This record gives sequence, C-alpha cells and structure tokens, in this order.
Amino acid sequence: MARSSGDQHSEAFISQALGEVEIHRGNFKQATMLLTESLSSFRKWEDALGIARCLIRFADLWQMQGQVEQAAHILGFVEPWLESNQLQLVIFDETHYMRSLAATRAQLDETAFNAVWKTGNKMTVEEAMQYAMNN
Repeated sequence: MARSSGDQHSEAFISQALGEVEIHRGNFKQATMLLTESLSSFRKWEDALGIARCLIRFADLWQMQGQVEQAAHILGFVEPWLESNQLQLVIFDETHYMRSLAATRAQLDETAFNAVWKTGNKMTVEEAMQYAMNN
C-alpha cells in the first residue's frame, strides 16, 4: 500500500519492520535485503533516527548469526551517532538497543568488547552504513 501510494518513507519503515520479522524467522538473506533497502532510504533522506534504528536491527541480525563482534562494532556507532544528532530513541527502541547491547557484552570478554566498541565509536555514518551492508 505504501509503495502504491508513493509513500517512500513509510515503505522504508515497513521494510525495516519486515527485516526484523525475517531475522526472527531465521531468513537472514531476506532480512539483510530488507534492512539494506531501508537503510539506503533513510540515508537518502538524512533520517538520523531511521539510520540508528536500522543499524540496531543489523546488530540483531549479526547476533542471531553468531557474529557478535560485528554487532558490537555497529552498536558502538549508534550511541555517539544519536548524541551527535541530539536524538533519543523511543522507549521501545531504547529497550531493544539495551537488550542487544547486553547480549553482545555477555558474549564477548570485556577487552574484546571494549576494543570493538571503541572502533565503532569512531566510525562515520558512511563507514557504518558500508560496514552494515557489506558484512
């Protein structure tokens, strides 16, 4: 419906939500495609919050596939990105982010987590997006 009405912003949100559903279904290829499509749209519109939400979903995707360092890397980008854009996640997304962060931390030793986290903190949005779409 969003596509037929030309509502590209809603279409990007729907793609992101469907990507999350596909993650939980274990269809990682489809999830990657949907999240990549959504992330590209949010970047085109310079929607910093949409970018952050998409990257959190990419972290979930990697956690489900056992790629914990990649998840920590991208989660390390999200917090400073939100701060630099003076944005705050809504309670649902904040809870989701904190859960993802806790799960990632629990799977890595502190030294490894801190190293990957710090690297993520230093990424530009272009680097974070390339990282998400190419891992």
